[in-house]
Amino acid sequence: MEGPQCYRKVMEKARSKLRKELEIVIDVPLKNGTFLWGLFDPARLMQYYCKESKEYADKISRARQRYPAGRWRLILYEDEIQPGNAFLGKRKLHAWYFSFCEFGLEISDENSWLCFAVLQSSIVASVQGGFSCVSKLVHQALFTRRTPNFASGVGVLCPMPFLVRADLEDLQDADAKKYKWDIKGHGGLKPCMHCSNCFMKGHSAANMHPDFVDITDLDWDRVKNHQVADKEIWDAQDELVALLDVHGSAECRKKRETFFGMNANVHGLLACKDLRPWVKPSLSSYDPMHCLFSNGIADLEVSLVCGALGKRNFDFRKIEAFVNKGWAPAQQLQFSKDGVKGMAQECLRAVPLLRHFLMKLVKPFGVLADEVASFDALADVVAQCQKMKLSSKISDAEADELQTLMARHFHAFKIAWGSEEVLPKHHYTMHLPTQMKRLGLVVDCFACERKNKLPKQVVEHYRMAKLTKLLECCVVTTMNLVQLDNMHRAPIPGQLIEPSETNGEFRQSNSARLHFGTIHAGQAFLTNGACFILRACLSNDAAGLILLARKYVFSTADAHPAAKIWRDSGEHVCFTTDESFE
Repeated sequence: MEGPQCYRKVMEKARSKLRKELEIVIDVPLKNGTFLWGLFDPARLMQYYCKESKEYADKISRARQRYPAGRWRLILYEDEIQPGNAFLGKRKLHAWYFSFCEFGLEISDENSWLCFAVLQSSIVASVQGGFSCVSKLVHQALFTRRTPNFASGVGVLCPMPFLVRADLEDLQDADAKKYKWDIKGHGGLKPCMHCSNCFMKGHSAANMHPDFVDITDLDWDRVKNHQVADKEIWDAQDELVALLDVHGSAECRKKRETFFGMNANVHGLLACKDLRPWVKPSLSSYDPMHCLFSNGIADLEVSLVCGALGKRNFDFRKIEAFVNKGWAPAQQLQFSKDGVKGMAQECLRAVPLLRHFLMKLVKPFGVLADEVASFDALADVVAQCQKMKLSSKISDAEADELQTLMARHFHAFKIAWGSEEVLPKHHYTMHLPTQMKRLGLVVDCFACERKNKLPKQVVEHYRMAKLTKLLECCVVTTMNLVQLDNMHRAPIPGQLIEPSETNGEFRQSNSARLHFGTIHAGQAFLTNGACFILRACLSNDAAGLILLARKYVFSTADAHPAAKIWRDSGEHVCFTTDESFE
């Protein structure tokens, strides 16, 4: 028992040291009393990572080289996490992560995101002002609560002194946006907080003016010139809050709340005037992953197509055999009449493969012609998004091309499935090209969704403990210790990890850590217009990192991109990190 006891003492000492350096306590107003919320100071957490992790400090240094002057853009992401089986009633948590747009493609690396706060969902329900009040407190910790903060500047050494000042760029799904800003959302008369002329599905208000549209009217040209300014949103909230003190104004206020598409919340984020210079509704982005793949429009259409195939007695085992066979790396997708089994990642992988099946084996027989045309257009949208995700700087032309492909898909979707199948996320997706132009790259929550495994694992150790007032800080402390430990063990980008054997002057491994994350043998990557499968990694002090890969090429006589298949060329290629990834 001596070893485990010693380890526990070391971990407890590390937790105590980290909490002493970084913990802040915030009074959260409850409907009855207050809750003392322990979280980490975001600014000092960033400073701590720069001091303790060379990997993180190098990320900041590279970002500074790319953007030597001006304010940065802090990207805040929040998600609710369900540890373990949802039916077991384990503690749900809200977790907050932040990163910087200036990291570029490195933002897809999990270690580019720092978790500074978690909060039990059961506590949020009793907060005065709800989740919007909690969001306000989080933003105050980032920008106004104490110095250093990201409004006044956070000093770091990477390796020279550098002051990081930042404004907020929000990232969330539609539900999180609804509760964060305390707006009515897709269930209200004004389902989109950004479009002043968009009304809920089937509501008569959409016919009251030529410029008004129903949310199922997916014409970007009809809404792009009717974007709500920040001042309009703030003035509307101020007007609603002022009515709270007027006796007998409840009915009038409710009507105005419906008209404005928001709730009066004096404790909420929209009513906090101190945050307005840095926290702006117009910079609140929709998450592409949730818009497309996680209960999004691609997930819907995969389900609709599979349902249509099921009605025609297609054998889904044969479909699986067709789409999974002959691909490198191997696919293990499972289909049924309800769609593809899995989550967002499986939906993303399923779209091009299902299109391949439809174009090769369904379209030639003339069945489901409209449905196949719509899915073909959807796959073009997904392909363009994935192409743009590989760009370190998105051009306006690329974003405009995505908007054009979306319009083509929406037109085909209505022909195939009708307006009754249109989701609010179809409308939200139309906003993606605009926010990509603003950010200059595709920012989604895939990295944070992968990172959510960490708080799920950590909270398992505390779920039975009666640490109601200490749970949050215990979880966030352990999470950061684990992340720092992983980053300490992982070498800096461009070096080999997990050395398995030594061959002469070279060290060989099956995986390597590059600036965008870890790549393993057997995984595919695209560069110079071709596809490669990583076979092994070699490294020595003189040559640095060398990737040994097998080249794959398109092999088809069919001009349609859905019918093209990557085939092994038999050619081996060597890459250096400077040539391929830096």
